[in-house]
Amino acid sequence: MKHIRLLLVVLVIVIFVSLNIFAQSGRVTGKIDGIISDQDNGEPLIGVNIILANSNIGATTDVDGYYLILNVPAGTYTVEYSYVGYSTKRFSDVVVSPDRTTRINLKLEVQAVQGEVVEVVADKPVIQRDQTYRCASAKVKFG
Repeated sequence: MKHIRLLLVVLVIVIFVSLNIFAQSGRVTGKIDGIISDQDNGEPLIGVNIILANSNIGATTDVDGYYLILNVPAGTYTVEYSYVGYSTKRFSDVVVSPDRTTRINLKLEVQAVQGEVVEVVADKPVIQRDQTYRCASAKVKFG
């Protein structure tokens, strides 16, 4: 009888420890969120790309400039913000803690898009103002 009672106590302890481990296993991720806006006028920027470097985790901002990246494994990351017509910003050593939200609000600066200079040259035959039509003839020999 003592052995059965001891076995039951050990079994109950193992079950509680297992449940505690499973409950904590879902808590190894955090979130990153924030609002991205224009530095000059404060307007929210729609469609800014936010990417965690060296991963396939990221998001884009909505119509209010808000973004949310869920299920980010706990750790330290470099976060990159890019948007056409604005300077790209990169933040290193961003810490994501389990069950916590890391907030990064940002104002992006306008930057002109630089491109290569392309020179197009075209030659057009000179127009003869007194010529109203062009006629061509050809001689064909048979035999």
